[in-house]
Amino acid sequence: MRDSTAEWLRPLNDRAEHELLPEDVFNLMLQATMPAVEAEDSNFVQWAMETIPDAGRNMRMIDWIEFGQLLRKKLEWWDYADSPSEDETQ
Repeated sequence: MRDSTAEWLRPLNDRAEHELLPEDVFNLMLQATMPAVEAEDSNFVQWAMETIPDAGRNMRMIDWIEFGQLLRKKLEWWDYADSPSEDETQ
């Protein structure tokens, strides 16, 4: 995860710990998953697909920006940025 994404997620996660049930956070996290083969330029995914049979079909990764957007919506943080600032994600 990029530092800018972690910094953007931190306040959302902190608030979620106090306002949401753990199972609600877990369900949002599940909604934000994708097949590992769709993960962008991940060394871990490349390694896993080379060494673990069927990893590409079976592994899922969390799209942390989508997860943050789902948290933002659930918390109704409409004034909070909907993603890390674009210049930091490049």
